[in-house]
Amino acid sequence: SKMELGEKDSSGRPRPVKIEGSEFEITCDTIIPAIGQSLDIDFIQEELLKAEIGNYQTQIENIFIGGDALRGAATAIKAIGDGRKTAEQIIKKSEIDFKTTKPFNEKSLSKKELILKRAERKFAPKLVELDINDRKNFKLVSETLEKETIVKEANRCLQCDEICNICTTVCPNFANYSYEIEPVSYYLQKAIQLENGELEIENEGLFEITQKYQILNIADLCNECGNCTTFCPTEGRPFADKPNVALSPESFESMERGYWDKGDHMLCKQNDVIYRLDVEEDGYVYSSPSFTIKLDKKFSVKQVELKDNWIGEISLRTALNMHVIKKAIESVIN
Repeated sequence: SKMELGEKDSSGRPRPVKIEGSEFEITCDTIIPAIGQSLDIDFIQEELLKAEIGNYQTQIENIFIGGDALRGAATAIKAIGDGRKTAEQIIKKSEIDFKTTKPFNEKSLSKKELILKRAERKFAPKLVELDINDRKNFKLVSETLEKETIVKEANRCLQCDEICNICTTVCPNFANYSYEIEPVSYYLQKAIQLENGELEIENEGLFEITQKYQILNIADLCNECGNCTTFCPTEGRPFADKPNVALSPESFESMERGYWDKGDHMLCKQNDVIYRLDVEEDGYVYSSPSFTIKLDKKFSVKQVELKDNWIGEISLRTALNMHVIKKAIESVIN
C-alpha cells in the first residue's frame, strides 16, 4: 500500500498512514532481505561471487557484488561508492543512453603543491549576521555568502585527506618519514584448518591502500618522546600507529612489533612471532614457524604447508602489509 504523512504525533512529527485503496503489486523472481551485517550466501557457491578488481560483475551473468559482501567489514560510504560504480557498469553494459557529468575533482595537486598550501595562512571570510536583538524570529542569523566567496572559502582546504605530514616536521629525531606509493587493491584470502584436518581457502575481503602519501617510523631513530602524538590533528600516535621499520638487526631484535627489509626477503614481528616474505619470479612465499604458503603475483594461495597440527585460520593481511612496506622502504632508500 502507498503511504502519506498524517497528523503530527506528540513529538511534533507527522506520522505515515495508509492510503485506502492504494494497494499495488511488484513482480519479483526472488526477494533477499538485507538485515544485519553478516554475509549469508549459503544459497550460492562463494567462488561464483568473485569479481576482478575494479569490476563488480561476478562470475554469474548480470549478478554484481559490492559493499561488505565484496570488501569484508567496511564503511557505509565505501558501500555507497560501490553501488554508484556498479550502476555505471550496468548502464554501460546495457547500452542505455544515460549520460551524466561528474563534478570536477580538484584533488590533482602534486606533493609540492600540497605542501605549499600549508605555507600560506588564509583567513575565513567575515560573516554578516543579524543584530543580537533581531533573532527571535525565523530570519537567517548569518547571511548566505556570495558564490565567489564560497569558492574562496572552499579553497582554504589543506586537503589533509591527501597528505598531512605534520608528524614528519615535528619529530626532533627525523624518525617519521614520508613516502609515496601507488594505490593498490588485492582480494584478501585466508587459509582455514578445520577440525577434521581439511584445509579450506576462503575470501576475507578487499585489501586496499587508497592514499598515495604515507608515513613510516624508523625505529632506530625514534625514542618515543611522543612529540608527534601532541601535534597529530587526528589524535593519533604516529610513532606507534605507523609501520615501525628497523634498519639494523639490533633494532629489530629489540622491537615488540615491526618490519625489517633484508633485501631478498622481508621480516615482520608480531606478538613474538616472526613472519617472512620471500620474493620469487612467479610470486611470493609467506612463512612462519607454523606454516609456509606459496602465493602467485596477485597474492592468491597456490599451496599451503602446515608445520604443526592446529585448528584455526591464517590471514594473508600481514603478508600484504609486508609487501607494501617493502616497496615503501625501497622507495625511501632509492
